[in-house]
Amino acid sequence: VKLDNLTPGVETSIDAKFTAKNTLEVSSSNLLGFTLNLDGHELFDANSIVSIKVDGQSFSVKTPDAISLSKENGTWANMKFTPGRFSKQKGAEGPLKAAIGSNHVYVYGTLGETQTGKELADYAADWAFEKDFGGRIMIFPRVLADTGVRQSDLETSNLVVFGTAQTNGIIERYADQLPMHLKEGTEGYGLAYIYPMNGHYILVNSGLPWWTPPANQEQSDDPMGGMNNVLAKGSSLNSYPDFILFKDTPDNVISQGYFTNNWEIPEAELAKLKASGVIDIK
Repeated sequence: VKLDNLTPGVETSIDAKFTAKNTLEVSSSNLLGFTLNLDGHELFDANSIVSIKVDGQSFSVKTPDAISLSKENGTWANMKFTPGRFSKQKGAEGPLKAAIGSNHVYVYGTLGETQTGKELADYAADWAFEKDFGGRIMIFPRVLADTGVRQSDLETSNLVVFGTAQTNGIIERYADQLPMHLKEGTEGYGLAYIYPMNGHYILVNSGLPWWTPPANQEQSDDPMGGMNNVLAKGSSLNSYPDFILFKDTPDNVISQGYFTNNWEIPEAELAKLKASGVIDIK
């Protein structure tokens, strides 16, 4: 059984079984597409019609090896799901932590009179620490100015960018393609989201950093939030979906969730983002 198309952010399940020769029964939840590879199964005969019942719908199929079905508007059809160019698919599915799960670089902005986000980018890229794992992790992601990002970086790396379209040249370059922006001059809010870009990911972090400590965590004098190890900076992304907007601390969430299969903001979260008054939607 291969799951071809899922509902983002929702647990999906499937139960598929032969009930007799060339007879199958399938039940599923929150599943939008799947393939059954039948070749080699002792109850499959490629020379005969296969009867298959999926969530109460019945189909008769002649196939040499596999059956694929996909759901549209709540109804199953005997056709294979093919992701569109801008659909979620392998390597372009999120969530936020996926941006640092493979080759990536950290990018700070240089627009305006001062460099924006360099301290955050340097801190986020410092993966070396002594505790928790009994030794140093020898990972040294590069930190680049927006003016130093090369074409080869766009072709080989995920980009973790800090700032806004007004302060970071990379965000400015792709502003029309990105789904949302923190309004310039906004204080006390943090926005972080992942989005597919150039066959890789871009993680945009505007305003407060994603590793800002929750309200109930003891504060420290550390300007970066008192969380001096990758367990805080990297693993804190594990609890986030595709996007999050928070005020003051991450436990005061204004909106968070998963983009749809077409990388669009779900309607319910779109309303929250608009109501916040601090987000420009594209």
